[in-house]
Amino acid sequence: MNLKFSKILEAINDIGWRKHHGDLIANAKSFKNNRSGIEKVGNLSGRLAEKPTIIVSAGPSLIREKKLFELSLQDRSTFDLVCIDASLIRLLKIGIIPDYCVVLDPHPTRMLRWFGDYELAKHIQDDDYFLRQDMDVDFRDTSLKKNEENIKIVNEYGRQISLICSACLAPSLLDRLTDIKFREYYGFTPLVDNPDDEGSLTRTLYEITKMNCLNTGGNVGCCAWVFAQFIGLSKKIGAIGFDYSYYEDTPFDETQTYLELSKICEPSEIDELFIFSESLDGRKFFQDPTFYWYCDNFLSLLSNSPRPMYNLSNAGLLYGNNIIEGSIADFFDG
Repeated sequence: MNLKFSKILEAINDIGWRKHHGDLIANAKSFKNNRSGIEKVGNLSGRLAEKPTIIVSAGPSLIREKKLFELSLQDRSTFDLVCIDASLIRLLKIGIIPDYCVVLDPHPTRMLRWFGDYELAKHIQDDDYFLRQDMDVDFRDTSLKKNEENIKIVNEYGRQISLICSACLAPSLLDRLTDIKFREYYGFTPLVDNPDDEGSLTRTLYEITKMNCLNTGGNVGCCAWVFAQFIGLSKKIGAIGFDYSYYEDTPFDETQTYLELSKICEPSEIDELFIFSESLDGRKFFQDPTFYWYCDNFLSLLSNSPRPMYNLSNAGLLYGNNIIEGSIADFFDG
């Protein structure tokens, strides 16, 4: 790991804290005034204790390793299914309805696309985020027709799904989620720093929302695992789409933080901000500082977990202590 990469890693937490501080507080206050019908996530304690749990994140292995197809072959009645916002539509389009969907990101417009955005035309005028980098090439389609299809399918099946959402979501997203009329709504306060510290942002947010605090690891995939492990009390968790990396053939300019990284270095230095590593099967994947940071946080939480997590992605760089690699079929047969 080179010096430039290391310096960015050291600064990520502070950068995120400064970037979102004001928005998180404003969003929490809005949530407080519009939380009717949203229960505390702690009310779901033990809800996943009876069956194995599969968590579906949104890494490129979902498509490239055909993981969703493998999942569709399993008897849906034999397991609980938790997805993240970015994998919800992918599941619904192949006829798989999750039990829970987890939403974390406070961005005021981008996250709307995961549920169908009534104002898509306006929101994509000056933002090429999905068009440039979404790993699901089909989802790069910003056509209004495709968006209308997404709105329709989420509105149709949302009533069968329970939503687990951060109490710091943008009001625009919370309005859309309320409009869907999910089966149940549960909220949590994201743990963004140590609540015991003086001036803690987490403590400030909790005092506003009065919702249980969840250690999210900084990303929604990790947050979904924390819910399944420590709230749902699942005895066996399998995960797909938890890559925390890009396939070797992914162009750097199609990664999530490329634009931000390109602004803090010379064009000739951009290669220094991506690190290549081998997966367990010897293939090469790479991480930018953000993915490396997320992955490291998650590995730390997993290593201290009372139970292992079964990584069923068969790709990517999330492996280490307390992680068991395997296939979806083996997970259910074992």
